[in-house]
Amino acid sequence: MSRELAIQLRRDVKPQLDQKGVKLFLVSIGTHARSKQFVEVTQFPADCLFADPDNVTYSALGLVKGLGSTFFSVSTPLAIMKRMTEGRMGDLRDVLPRWQMWLPPKSDQGFQQLQLLQVFC
Repeated sequence: MSRELAIQLRRDVKPQLDQKGVKLFLVSIGTHARSKQFVEVTQFPADCLFADPDNVTYSALGLVKGLGSTFFSVSTPLAIMKRMTEGRMGDLRDVLPRWQMWLPPKSDQGFQQLQLLQVFC
């Protein structure tokens, strides 16, 4: 889970969902130990964050991953350019100074696309 996205969800979405009695959970590719660092940086509630070091959830849902669909997709630079022209780079600028090199538990998890899923129970 992107730190930037987690911050945005915590700040902009979770309060609205909480008011409606809807729980928001995040599933991250990291380990439980790594999730503690994630919570420190993003202030996302630890009780709403699950670690998936074996990629079970992402694999079961068939979510997109791969070098071509992440870094080399034409939509990636276009999305960044759009954010820049719309002045929506603030959260990214805030998290970049705290970025640290980290290797996920499985080598291909670094190419896992972020996915927002809506699940209604």
